[in-house]
Amino acid sequence: MPRLKNPYRSGRRAERIVAERLSKKGWLIRLSKGSKGPWDIYALKSGRKMLIQVKKGSSTFSRKERRKLRREARKRGAIAALARYNRGKIIFRFV
Repeated sequence: MPRLKNPYRSGRRAERIVAERLSKKGWLIRLSKGSKGPWDIYALKSGRKMLIQVKKGSSTFSRKERRKLRREARKRGAIAALARYNRGKIIFRFV
């Protein structure tokens, strides 16, 4: 019997992959528990902070989500970013 895809599980996997790649580039990483907030990953390197929302495949990132992420990043003196993971590639976009 084929295994059904679980969107939550595949999204968490994408978050871990993005976190691992950032970690290899020297970023200190903290994954958000449960991914219920505006960001999935908090990244820190040389005093620079990034709040990152990870999307897998063609998942959408609404205007409301973008605004919320930017607002939270501003409060924390961080950069807001979207990381899209699709077929082994990660594309970053600052929002």
